Amino acid sequence: MERGGAKWVDMGHRGAYCGSKWGIEQAITQDEVQTPVPSFVGKFEHQLDPKGRVVLPSSFRDRFAPGAYLTVGKDGCIEVWTMEAFEQRGEELQAKGERDELDRAEVRAFFNSAFLVKPDAQGRVLVERTLREYADLFASAGSTAAVSVTVAGSGNHVELWAPHLYEAESSRGATLRARGQRRPLAALTEA
Repeated sequence: MERGGAKWVDMGHRGAYCGSKWGIEQAITQDEVQTPVPSFVGKFEHQLDPKGRVVLPSSFRDRFAPGAYLTVGKDGCIEVWTMEAFEQRGEELQAKGERDELDRAEVRAFFNSAFLVKPDAQGRVLVERTLREYADLFASAGSTAAVSVTVAGSGNHVELWAPHLYEAESSRGATLRARGQRRPLAALTEA
């Protein structure tokens, strides 16, 4: 595609210009552009159906098509990992546990609470009952109503939240960012 005499190289939602205006005389092909794996970003409001399934946002589905791992997260959420990212995170946690930089109980919790799921044709994944209870994602006894779920991108993984917990955590994070403060990691794990 031509724009003002320069070629535009499609890189998904980003692109690269080339041409004399930018001091680059040769067109860049898609194969020459090294793009990072896109991060999971954004916040979505979805429903957990009476069977315990939640629809993943359409922009996330392709990355989870081969399967996903759901596990307990910090602060009361459920973490959803691609298979590759789960393996990478698991290796990082195990290495930290072996170096005594992380309590081995936390490493065990990451793996012991994990469930491998495969999205169905509608992009729904089953959230196991134990994870739903952990994250406060359940309807009142005997109710067949859908339960609201906040689906939030978190860089290399996705988080599923009860909306009231997400709003509280999000407000706390916004306040810390506005003040330029960081909460020590130890304080996060104790909260």
